[in-house]
Amino acid sequence: MTTDKKGKKPSDSTASPRLRKLIRSIDALHKRFGRRSADGRREIGFSTAAQRRKELRTMARILHKRGFELTDIANLKQKHIRALFIHWEGKGTSAATLQKYASLLALLERWIEKHGMMGDPRQYLENAACFERDYVAKNDKTPSGNGIDLEALFAAVTAISPRVAMHLHLQASFGLRVKESMLLQPYLSDRGSTLEVYRGTKGRRYRPLPIDTEYQREVLDHAKTFASSRSSTLVPADYSLYQWTNYFRRVVRGVGLTRKAKGVTPHGFRHDYLSGQYLDLTGCLCPVKGGVTGELTAEEDRAARMVVAERAGHSRTQIASAYLGPVLQFLKDKTTKH
Repeated sequence: MTTDKKGKKPSDSTASPRLRKLIRSIDALHKRFGRRSADGRREIGFSTAAQRRKELRTMARILHKRGFELTDIANLKQKHIRALFIHWEGKGTSAATLQKYASLLALLERWIEKHGMMGDPRQYLENAACFERDYVAKNDKTPSGNGIDLEALFAAVTAISPRVAMHLHLQASFGLRVKESMLLQPYLSDRGSTLEVYRGTKGRRYRPLPIDTEYQREVLDHAKTFASSRSSTLVPADYSLYQWTNYFRRVVRGVGLTRKAKGVTPHGFRHDYLSGQYLDLTGCLCPVKGGVTGELTAEEDRAARMVVAERAGHSRTQIASAYLGPVLQFLKDKTTKH
């Protein structure tokens, strides 16, 4: 989206009449279908629905800027989809974002009853490889692997917000995503030897996590002190999830916990937990940390990756490579010798 010289986003009131008409058609369609999940079986959150609407409106502006003055989104055609992908590729849009836009366009196709019109998104790209995500970690994204003084970091965050520090501890001790750490119900989720994670997970995928260290027990018990009742989440009562997420981001930026400042984001604590799980399971550091000895077999590596993927809340074992690094070739070769 373009901005004016003062850095302000253009409002719909300053758009051309044809663009305003197109945006109204998007809003009408979104009002009918925008709160439904992709499979139509459930409602999605308000923030997710609002993001969909925002991105569809942005697509409308891109099309008009490129000379396609549609007035009704129901008239969307392949040439318009091609123009969007050409625009995104020219901007160097990441594979992950391209895939997200493709999913939204596929959803839009169903809303306007033009099923399958888009086809394979790769056909619109000059370099089809731009659409392929590389899930294999090449660099260590963990705080421990980037020389961060964790004691000093946690002290700095605690001085600003003990609750935000608690979220980071939950990520470090259980590998939770930021949203999962906020929506955790510490009393209800504590099952003694297991932490049940189900709120804020991707695809609402339930996962049990073992509680087998003193650090985990201390963190979980401490988290309970921030819950106002036994059924409460860890979002403060006077904040919405959206507001609290923004506050969380301001705090971590304030202490330099960003990729630009330290080479690490809060998500790095999740990487640390999962690489630690691999070490516990195999006795070896994972490949992204420069580990895996010749004594480890491919079967042992594969079994550990399956557990890591499950504890990360993913259904595909391959996703473990995003945290652990690649499956090493000598491990693959070893299986062929047995």
